[in-house]
Amino acid sequence: MSRTRQKVRPAAHRVIGRASESLRETSRSVCEQVLADHDEIVATAEELLREVEASGTVQAVRVLFQANEREVLDAIDAYAREHGLNSRAQVVRVALGKLLKIEVGVPKWGWPKGRARKVAS
Repeated sequence: MSRTRQKVRPAAHRVIGRASESLRETSRSVCEQVLADHDEIVATAEELLREVEASGTVQAVRVLFQANEREVLDAIDAYAREHGLNSRAQVVRVALGKLLKIEVGVPKWGWPKGRARKVAS
């Protein structure tokens, strides 16, 4: 049995090595594309926020978390799942309303988690 393993193992390692290299290349390609599109995505989002804020219909607040504060985001995501909220923004609105003891509505925006997107035909 150990002889069979010795014969099979090097071939398996070669296959895994080729697959791993292919996956690494795909990963590099995806990362490069995301980085290339990042500035455009951010600029578009910021432009939309400026337009909405300028209309006076909403005010935007950004919350930034450091990498070592991941547990806060995990807790926000868990709360959203447990209470059927579609976004972190909705969780923050609910939390602020409770903290400040004021009525804050939770608009129904965002894409419900797990909902399949329609494929353009």
